[in-house]
Amino acid sequence: WLIPPQVMISNDQGESWSSPKDLCEYPGRIYDVRYYNGEIYVLMFCNSSFFGFDRTHVYRLYKSCDNGKSFECLSVLPFAPWRRSYCSMIFAADGVLHAYAYNGYSEKEMDHAISKDCGKTWELLDPCYLAKRIRNPQTAHIDGVYVLHGRGGNEGGFVLYTSEDLTNWDEGTILVDKTHAGAFYSNNIN
Repeated sequence: WLIPPQVMISNDQGESWSSPKDLCEYPGRIYDVRYYNGEIYVLMFCNSSFFGFDRTHVYRLYKSCDNGKSFECLSVLPFAPWRRSYCSMIFAADGVLHAYAYNGYSEKEMDHAISKDCGKTWELLDPCYLAKRIRNPQTAHIDGVYVLHGRGGNEGGFVLYTSEDLTNWDEGTILVDKTHAGAFYSNNIN
C-alpha cells in the first residue's frame, strides 16, 4: 500500500520476466484485473492504508491496450472513500462494466456503480443488499450465472451469492462457517 503497484511482463510463458515498473504514480492496492476485448483493465484503490479516510483516497480504473506495457487512467469511480476498501469488477454479457466496493460502515450494503462505455464514465447505483454481508467481494460469471463470493463480514464464514442481473443478489449461502477456519480470502483468476 505504501508504494505504487508494479508490473512485470513475460514473453515466454513465465520462464523469464521484465524488470518491474510502476503501474501508476499512486500508492495503493490492486483489487481486480479483467481481460476484455483484448484489453487489460485494472481496478485499484489509491491510498496508503487499508481503509479510505479522506477525499484523496479514490478508486481508479486503468487500461492497457498493449498487453501491459503501458497503462492509462480511464477514470475515478464515484464511490465515497470513507471506510471503503476491497473492490471488484465484472463485465456483464451486454458489455456493461459493474464495479463494487466494500462498505466498512455497513457490510450488508455493497457500493455499486456501472459504466456503459468500458470505464470512461460511471453511474452510481443504489447499494446492493447482501443478507449475509460481504468482505473482499469477488465476482465471476459461471455457466450463465453471476456469482459473488467472499468473507461473510463480521458474521464470518465464506459466503456465496448468485444473481441474474449483477444488482439483485439472492439471500446467500454460507459455504463454510467461521468455526471451521479463522479467515477466508479468495481471488478469482479472470
